[in-house]
This record gives sequence, C-alpha cells and structure tokens, in this order.
Amino acid sequence: MMNLKRWQVKAKRFLSTGLIACMLIGMIVPTSVYAASGTVNIDYNNTIATGHPAVFGGVGNGNSNPAKIQELKDSGFKTVRVEAWIEHLLDMTNYNDYKNNVNNIQNPDNWNWSGIDSLNIWYDKGYEVMLLINGAPEWLTYSGTIAGVPKDWAVYEDIVKKIFQRYQGKVTYVEVWNEPDNQYALNLNGSPYQEGNNHPGAYNEIFYHVTNAVRSVDINKTVKLGGPALAGGTGWPAYVTYILDDSRNRDNFEFISFHVYNGTGNISNAVNDWRSWAADRGKPNLPVFITEWNDDASVQKGGDGINTTGNESISYVGIKLNDMLKVGTEGSYIFTIGEYQTGYPFWQFYDQNGNISPKIKTYRLMSNKLGLGDGDSSIKNTSYSNITSALGAINSQGEKIGVLVNSDTVDNTVSITLKNTGLANGTASIEVYEASVNNDSNTLRETKSVTVDNGTISTTISVPANSVVGFKVKGTDSRVFFYQDGNYGGTVSSGFGVGNYTLTQLVAGGAQNDWMSSLKIPNGWTVEVYQNDNFGGTKWTFTSNTGDVGANCNDNMSSVKIINNSSTNLFNTGFEDNETLPTWADSVDGINNVSGYLSGINPECSIRSISGTNELAHSGTKALMFSGTDTSTSTSFCYYKVFDVNINISTTTKLSYWFMPQTNNARYLSVDLICTDGTTLRDI
Repeated sequence: MMNLKRWQVKAKRFLSTGLIACMLIGMIVPTSVYAASGTVNIDYNNTIATGHPAVFGGVGNGNSNPAKIQELKDSGFKTVRVEAWIEHLLDMTNYNDYKNNVNNIQNPDNWNWSGIDSLNIWYDKGYEVMLLINGAPEWLTYSGTIAGVPKDWAVYEDIVKKIFQRYQGKVTYVEVWNEPDNQYALNLNGSPYQEGNNHPGAYNEIFYHVTNAVRSVDINKTVKLGGPALAGGTGWPAYVTYILDDSRNRDNFEFISFHVYNGTGNISNAVNDWRSWAADRGKPNLPVFITEWNDDASVQKGGDGINTTGNESISYVGIKLNDMLKVGTEGSYIFTIGEYQTGYPFWQFYDQNGNISPKIKTYRLMSNKLGLGDGDSSIKNTSYSNITSALGAINSQGEKIGVLVNSDTVDNTVSITLKNTGLANGTASIEVYEASVNNDSNTLRETKSVTVDNGTISTTISVPANSVVGFKVKGTDSRVFFYQDGNYGGTVSSGFGVGNYTLTQLVAGGAQNDWMSSLKIPNGWTVEVYQNDNFGGTKWTFTSNTGDVGANCNDNMSSVKIINNSSTNLFNTGFEDNETLPTWADSVDGINNVSGYLSGINPECSIRSISGTNELAHSGTKALMFSGTDTSTSTSFCYYKVFDVNINISTTTKLSYWFMPQTNNARYLSVDLICTDGTTLRDI
C-alpha cells in the first residue's frame, strides 16, 4: 500500500480550453429505458432559495370550529391570518359616547369580540398568528363609512391598543389595513387625503398610528409590523416609498405584504419586485408575505371549484406553493380556510356539507409527508419540461425531496435525474406519495428501487392527471451535514464530502462561523471540528450522528476535517464551494514546449464559474479549466499541481474523472498520482 502525496494533471498537445467537470467514479446509468413525456432535473448541490414553513398558511375567515381548525393543522397548515374588522367591535356606540365613556364603553370587556376571538382557538391549536388591523367604526371616520380615514387618531389608537392587548403573546405579526389601494377598502371622502386621491399618503398615516399603538404596549418589540396588504395595480411603489421616507415609520416597517389572484401566473416576479424596491430604499432582505392568494378575486368566479372545493384545486395549489417556495416567500395565506357561508359561498375551504376541499391533499403531501412544513428548507435548482411544475429541495431534516405537478387532463410519465445526491454508490430507494382525485396523500404510493452512480439517480415517476406527486430519496449518505440547533434542528448546511474545509468553505456550504450545534455523519466517517479557522485551536472529534456536541464545542466551529475511514470513495470533488478545493491554482510543475493559450498569459489550470460565461460543467456551477498552446510537433507537455491529499492507495484503488475537451487536441489529458514513496501513476 502506498500513501498518495499529490494529485496532478498532465495536459499534452492541446490548443484550446477544456473542462474537467468533476472527479467521479463510473458513469450515469438510467434505471429504465423507455421514453417519458416529461423531464425533471434536480441538482441538490445548487441552492436557489430558502423555503419557509409559513407558506402553508391561510386566512381564517368564517372558521371558529375547533375540530376543523385541528383538521387543518393535522393536514399541514402552520400559520393563520386573523382579521380584526374594527367596525364590528364598537357598532353599538357613537363618537361622543365613546369620548365620554358612556356606559363604560371604553372598557374592552364591553365590546363585541365574537368576530375576532377565534384567534384564541387558532393559537391554542398551535398556529402562528398574523393579526390584521383593519377598518374603523363608521362614527370615527371622515366618510362615515367603515373604510374611512379616522378623524380622531387618539381614539383610534386607543381602540387598536386594546385590541392588541387582548391578544398580546399570541400574535407574531401585525398587518396594517387591508387593500388600501382599493377605493372601497380605503374611502378618502372628507379626509385631508381626498384631494389628489392620495391613498398612499392616507395609508402612511394609518400605518403610523396603528404601529404606534401596538408599540405603546409591545415595548420589547416582540411582534413584527408590516403592510401594505395591497390588492395590486401599478401604483404600489408609492406605498413603500411613503413609509420608508417617513422617519416615524421606517424602523417599524418590518415586512412587506400584498395579495395575488392571478390564476396560474407567476408569483416570483412580484416577490422579487417588492424586495428590490425596498432594497433600493435601504431596506434589503425585508421578509415578503403574500397575505391573500387564490385563482381569481372576482365574486363572479369566487365560487368556482378551483377557488373552493373542486378537484382542479389539487394541482393548482401545487403550482402556487412551488412558485412561492422557489423565491423564498416568507409566508403565504390562501384565501380562505373558512367554512361554507350561506349567502357568501366564495373561496371557502369546506363545502356546504362540511367536507374539506380536495386541495388539503396537496398541503398534507408537501407540508407533512415531504417535511417542507417542519422548518426551513433548502430549495434547489430544478429544470423541467413537458410537465406543469417541479421543485427540488432538502428539508430541515436533511432529506432530499421533490415535487411534481401535472395540471393536464392526461397522465404523465416523467423522467427524473437527481444530481449530487451525496449518496453512496449502489442501491437506494425513492418513496413516492400522491395527491390526486384517487389518492389522499396519506399513505405511501410506492417505493422505487434505484441505482446511485457517482451521486446521480435516474428513474421515472408516473404523475396522474390533475395531481401532485412528491418523493423522498432514501439511501446511505456520503456527506456530513451540520445543523444550527441541537437535535438536528434549525437550518441545515449543504452536505460536505471527505476533505478539509476552512471557514470560507464552510460558510459557502451554509455552515456559518460559530454556528453548529449538532451534526450527522455517515457510518465509518470521522469529523474533526476545530475551534479556529485553518484547523487551529481546540479540536473535537465525532464518529457518529451527534444531536448534542457539548457545551464546549457548541457554536464554536470554524474549520473542519472530514475523513472516511473505510469507504471505497477515498476522495471526490466537483470543485463547488462547499467541496474540497484545489490546493494550487495555475501551478506548473514541469513544462516543455507549451505556452499560454493567449498571448500574455501562462498555461492555466484553475477553477472557473460557469455563471455568466461560456464555460461548461458536468454538474453544479464550477469546473476546473485547463488551457495552453502546444508549440512543438515532437515533444510537449505541461504538468500542473492540483491537490495535496493524504489517502492510502492500494492495488484495488480505482481512479475515475470526467473531462470535456473543447478542441480535438484538448483530448490529450490525464490525471497523475504522486506518492510519498516516489511512485507515480504514470510509471506503473
């Protein structure tokens, strides 16, 4: 047995650039040979967003039934928006009586809480609660309507303060007013804002007085405040501009909210537009909440099956949830999760017989079965064709999952390719769940046996008409995962393979400095955690899954060494930021009759990013590029030093790698191994 000292590239007689896309073992072998109508590709090493469990939320209008609220919770709902329509609280009095406290009307015990107190049930059932403060008693407004601008801010703040006090400790978010860009929802008649139809200005003043009232009670700022809960339209930037330009409001504007009723249209553009607008005004990374969404907002269509209890809502919900997860929407609330209301049979989640909508199957599948509702997830780059929608992710438990949506009227058999799974070569399985007319997603539909080849799985999955199909990938993981909290809770990092990782490399893979509290380790592996960067300071050693790393190591990791003590996979890398990176770049270790590919540069061998370039990669976003020019017709070569490694090489060790020549002469490439006893692979 020999000890490998150096991993080296030899490039001979080449005239153009070539790409070593990844050092891999074997070839990708599909598990089936028949064609499929749809294709999906998921790269589990390419993160595009953070998915949040609060996307599984709803507006709680018209639902105060504890059994039904529990049913929704058990099926995957995590958060609720409860609407406090102020006009119903105090419709038994008038302005003068309130000011003079006639019949002790200023005491909130004498108010009508029947329309809001269902909040207590939602909270008791374990929901996160957003409270919408909306409207005013008609006797308190300039217009004499419930949607008017308040004319006495002291009285208005007194009412808002007492609403918040009643539910303090149960509310996580407070949203201000509902759809102020709708003239029927914010009536400016008689107010100082009537001239010029200045809805943004009126909303800005309302926002100030609502948030001022809340903060007078919530002195420790335990709740987040936001808005403007717009219905849509072209004037929305003015609302954010007014608030962020007002020193009274700027610091209290802690999330953005708006509504989307756009059929199967894209949500991500609107989310990104809102974020960009706020960022341009000095408020980057503001959370975005879609506090109402459904297919259509018109009463003419509000009772359609896709908005209520029709079977077509199964796939529709899958489309929208996928879209919101892909852009990291912090929360979303389908309108509504309420019961059927006689005289207003629109957007409800239950039919007139009390039966729950079929779309609950999609919530159950995505939130519960796939674990996307259990905590923050890592949303992965996913491409697809000839299928309605697809999503790849790693959930908060480190499980690799996928979501396939087929809204067509015919079945679809989808070819899926899962790259960079981090699973060991051999056999793995895929657990498949289905939400459809004929399947309630409660039980496993099937388990497929698949082959893992160099971390890649290729197989097919059937997706019936009007359905959402979800899957989990199960196998022996060949990567280490770090968790922010103990017992594998909180945010999970990307997977790390065998190698040595400095702080920069750890952060690139989602493991922040002084952050780790638990970790999962493949069998036979050792993880050495170092207190300081570059493997300095105290070292802690772990050899198995550890839910509690101990008080000394907790939040104290700045570099890591990962060792595979028994695996046949001694070393691998795809040159991604969270994988083992070359020790040297453009380091020539022997050259004869080779010059740079272009005038003025030397021969090259270093990492390139494919983003925004013409470079290519076998998978992921990085590749090792080599280039040079052969200047001789007889003898020429160029050696590059690439990796300094410490692994054992035996007579059974296999070496495999991918490279992609961009010219004919670039095909003359090989990888050499230089061992500590002087042995080289080229001489064996």
